[in-house]
Amino acid sequence: MNTPLIQNLANWNPWWESGSVSPELKGIRRSYTDELIVLAEERQVKIVTGVRRSGKSTLFYQVIDWLLQTQKVSPKQILLINFEDLALEKINLEKIFDAYQTAFGPQSMTWLFLDEVHRQERWESWIRKGYDQKRPLHFFVTGSSAALLKKEYATLLTGRNLSLEVFPLSFKEFLSFSGGTAPALMALSTTAANNLKFHFNAYLAAGGFPEVFAKKDEFKRRLLSQYFEDILYKDIVARFGANYQKLKDLAIYLLTNNSNLLSQRRVRSGVEMGMGTIAEYLGFLEDAWLVFQTPKFDFSYKKQLANPKKVYAIDLKA
Repeated sequence: MNTPLIQNLANWNPWWESGSVSPELKGIRRSYTDELIVLAEERQVKIVTGVRRSGKSTLFYQVIDWLLQTQKVSPKQILLINFEDLALEKINLEKIFDAYQTAFGPQSMTWLFLDEVHRQERWESWIRKGYDQKRPLHFFVTGSSAALLKKEYATLLTGRNLSLEVFPLSFKEFLSFSGGTAPALMALSTTAANNLKFHFNAYLAAGGFPEVFAKKDEFKRRLLSQYFEDILYKDIVARFGANYQKLKDLAIYLLTNNSNLLSQRRVRSGVEMGMGTIAEYLGFLEDAWLVFQTPKFDFSYKKQLANPKKVYAIDLKA
């Protein structure tokens, strides 16, 4: 049954035809892959969160490759739905799954990967129903909004999920992507130390977003700028209805004051926004993983709350 919906799904599931995941989709393996593989056969819903473009979708492709090559799962038992595709975002999840089963027949077990699922309304209710009915489904879910964790599935999927948080590359991972390994610092020769400094300077210049690593230098800044715009538009403005210009002004102010103490009164004078709006928009930026607030250490929690916090960006070049 080759309907337009199935044709669209086939574009996202090329292994239905080829039986494998292409090297371009698999990318370079990270430790997160092994962590998710350990969780793969557990009944609980596997929820992968993190900032946009941190490698969550690639992680899915790597696990799918493991299922095909190591576990010998039939290609048509694996269904990936990417809700960044507007044609799929507007279709009810149950309708998509019904079309899949109609085309290929109900499977003894289906490995269901839902990418950027927060774009689909009431996704958590459909998953809970399938989970509680003990249908032959393994659920894998990604989302680029921390609100996914805090507000949407916290109640409905309590006790039914296992979560994994994905970040941009650490310097150790950056070295691995460059074909090297982290050396023992106490045993470095002058040449090895200079090589390590060279890679560290490259890491400082480009940051840790995986796709940026592979780009030519002249495209790195353009791609990072696009990530910034996408986070603001797709993960905040489209989701929460925030004012784009005010949000952008605040984001730029915070990123240019990375690692500094955060005073909302000082922010107010810098971006000309009310205290309530600053607090609300700062929460949105944290939900999208663009920035984090870190309290001053103190054994007294009351003193932690009383002191100003420092603000940090998700990545060196965010």
